[in-house]
Amino acid sequence: MMDMMQTAAVATANAVLPGSGIVVNSAFELGKVCSEIAELLTGMQETASSIKTQCANIEKDVAYFRWVLEVLGRVQHKNKLTTELQKLITRFETEVKEYDRVMKKFLEQNILKQLVFHNDLDEASASVKETAGQLVQCVTTECAINGSVTYGHVDQFDERANRYMKFIDSPEVMKAMSDSDNQKEILAIIARMGRRNEAMMQSPLETNDVVLNVMKEKLWASSSRAVQDDVKNLPDWYITEDEVEIDMSTIIGFGGDAKIYKGVLEDGTPVAVKVFNANVRKSEEAKLKFFNTMKLWVRLGHFNNVCRLYGACYFTATPFIVMEYCELGSLDSFLRQEGVNRCKLSIDILTQAARAIIKMASSMEI
Repeated sequence: MMDMMQTAAVATANAVLPGSGIVVNSAFELGKVCSEIAELLTGMQETASSIKTQCANIEKDVAYFRWVLEVLGRVQHKNKLTTELQKLITRFETEVKEYDRVMKKFLEQNILKQLVFHNDLDEASASVKETAGQLVQCVTTECAINGSVTYGHVDQFDERANRYMKFIDSPEVMKAMSDSDNQKEILAIIARMGRRNEAMMQSPLETNDVVLNVMKEKLWASSSRAVQDDVKNLPDWYITEDEVEIDMSTIIGFGGDAKIYKGVLEDGTPVAVKVFNANVRKSEEAKLKFFNTMKLWVRLGHFNNVCRLYGACYFTATPFIVMEYCELGSLDSFLRQEGVNRCKLSIDILTQAARAIIKMASSMEI
């Protein structure tokens, strides 16, 4: 309906004053963008109360974003938008959507993970605000609109950190920290974050994230010797939930105690993720089998024809293994393809498997 109105308005403007349609079109396009962003911000406000660790931050961010929209609203009836201004408006829209995506991810996390990964939302907020500042300045300069009046005061990282620090001592967080399963999982996540920082030659966590450092100290002090030993002995192949995005709507395989989903690593690498049911974590026999499988997989990882292992996680409620994604599908589906000589292929596969077992046995791999 809006597109029809827009087309009619542009045509009418051109008929009355040739060439003026482009001004009307710019106004309509900007109006649609502002409307979409306003709708996103309304959703953010409604969600904010559900994210206790971020509620105040989100409310302040949304108020600032709305002020930017008010400034943009005064641009609609000006002359044709310049290329630079259009780019800034597009970037502002994109970054608000990214902020919304990060916020929704926070909604799915427990209270401790929200504190651990607080930088994700802080950085998304800072990115939007930087673009917003450039946008308001551009509007002031190019559209002769007084958008230079500073909106109250923009939160700095240390102010947001102070809110987190107060929340860390809340009864809800202290209770969550007292759970041994939570202690293991969060301490393992922090340990992995430290390793990744060292690998990228970044500063250690102690110097660049006060919130995370305080959480680590509190968790470590309240944990038992057994929990501390588990975290200290974290294997190199351990991976955390934040390092892989699992598409739970795409099942690519299943077995008696697990389902395999498609996923993607932080660098965009497609992977297969084998997610076990909760019983694997509870059963000592299943846990032993899980660790033995991982040890063997690591030892055999140098063979080219062995599916690559990216890592595994066993401190979560449902343990999972992240492995190479095979685009051609499962062996079963391959053998059932039309026109495939199943008998010949089966014999070839069995022969290759037998040779592999002989080679591994001779080299003391098994």
